[in-house]
Amino acid sequence: MTDMRILVLVVLLGLTACGSAGASATRSSPSASASNATTPSGASPTTAINCSTTTSGALTVLARNLVYDVSDPVHPRLVCRGSNTQIQLAGRTSIAYVTAKNGKALVMRRELATGAETLAGNLPFDPRNGFATWTPDGLLEAYAADQNIHLWSGGADHVLYSIPPFFGGFESRWSSPRGIAAFSPNGTYLAFADPVDTSSQNLRIFSIGDRRQLLAVGIGWALGGRWLPGDRFVSAGNSVMQWSPSGGAHSLRSDRWFDPAGSADGNWLAATVVSSTSVPHVLVVTFDGTKSFSTQLGSSPSFVSATIFWYAEEKACGSTCAADPTLPDGVVRAFDVLSGKDAAVQFAAGEQPGAST
Repeated sequence: MTDMRILVLVVLLGLTACGSAGASATRSSPSASASNATTPSGASPTTAINCSTTTSGALTVLARNLVYDVSDPVHPRLVCRGSNTQIQLAGRTSIAYVTAKNGKALVMRRELATGAETLAGNLPFDPRNGFATWTPDGLLEAYAADQNIHLWSGGADHVLYSIPPFFGGFESRWSSPRGIAAFSPNGTYLAFADPVDTSSQNLRIFSIGDRRQLLAVGIGWALGGRWLPGDRFVSAGNSVMQWSPSGGAHSLRSDRWFDPAGSADGNWLAATVVSSTSVPHVLVVTFDGTKSFSTQLGSSPSFVSATIFWYAEEKACGSTCAADPTLPDGVVRAFDVLSGKDAAVQFAAGEQPGAST
């Protein structure tokens, strides 16, 4: 089954930003055969990471392996490029990334102002080898293995629940699940939905301290999720739902969203919305639903500031697209929700996503 999870992640990983809110491990972005079991051990790829020093606190992580200074969101500067790793922000001018040594997965912390590195912690499961999420301090990890969902906390591994086996495949990006794996920013809660779990209780939320299950509900294919301030979690599946410790779960919207993103202040939500003919665009709305914008052909939004999000421009491609009528064309766009301005992001030569090192 883990082979299918990895295939889902590989196919869908794209313009997905990560941070303390916990990306929905699609992966984001947000993956064909399926095996019934895997183990936390396995061959780990060699990690390489190159960073320039910076004191900028306006940083964003793209596709889990690129860090940009977005002080000017239309003219960003590449700060770090990694290969065979996953990167998260670990503070205003710090990052954490995954590597391996002697067969063990490690979380390293790098101070971008000085270049100094320290070991943050060890992980029981290498998140590069399957469906998992982890915290930048290396103290928490949630992952799927052996048809079980595990939580690493307090220096011990715990099985939270089991999921049924899955056999099958997916043709289109818009018929493929993303899954959800996200710790709340303060590390108090975990939201998890394995990408190939189709059970009637596939989205679950747990309290980390006592591993108590707070929510178990079916959402159809898990299409992503995002933690917002106030320990609010927004999930996408057959519809859009919000959960909070005080208010429980309730419906936010009836439409089908892919890869929802939220501004750091929680005032704006953005997601890919697909037409009946599988043509995608980005919908952005205020949390209270009083304002909304739609972009041109595009997908995979990620906020780089409180009011600006990046998204992948798409174009029609006819028979070369196989199951989908559009594909990303390599252009990243910046949309300002205050002005409605939509501009192509201007990367320096060799710094755009997908450029070779």
